[in-house]
Amino acid sequence: MTLASLSYTKRMQRHFSRVLLMSQLSLLVFLGACIALMPQFLLEHNEGGVSNYGTYARTIVPFTLAFMLSAGFALWSACLIPATSKTRRHFRLILQLYALIFLVVMGSTYPYKVNSFFDNLHIAAAILVTCFELATGVWLVRQGGKMADRIWLTVLMVGFIAAVLTLGGVGHILLMTQGVVSLAFGVLLVRGGKRLVQ
Repeated sequence: MTLASLSYTKRMQRHFSRVLLMSQLSLLVFLGACIALMPQFLLEHNEGGVSNYGTYARTIVPFTLAFMLSAGFALWSACLIPATSKTRRHFRLILQLYALIFLVVMGSTYPYKVNSFFDNLHIAAAILVTCFELATGVWLVRQGGKMADRIWLTVLMVGFIAAVLTLGGVGHILLMTQGVVSLAFGVLLVRGGKRLVQ
């Protein structure tokens, strides 16, 4: 490998890491904007969670931007992964699936209060994304994760268990559990992605 190609590789690795980070930051920032615009859902006895923000005129734009930008940056970062190993190809597929699932969750949010069909469809999509994030988190830690990654995986698992309990009617903290799961997953995704493209 020449010095020029090594430099190109390092530059592309940094570019990939920045794009993947933008995927998670856009989700965090725009969902944060939703919470700032309508904070009452944080502690309300309403089990709509993040999805509430996709059904109100005041928050529909930042909600849509959160999901679309996160999915778009994830797809872009997937395109930047060199297909030089099975693990990298697998990670590229994970990012593509992440983007697709996020778009399905977003699209199923808008009509979920119309009737039980759309509500059930949306609940299934939300369960799918949460299970996907947990499975991906475990996979990322198994790909050479450090102690910090194991701690974030533990946080993700605690959030997942709290979400399951909330879905089962024990407690009413869906929005908070979604925040914990999303934050822990985002950290694992960015850290794991950086590690996998080195």
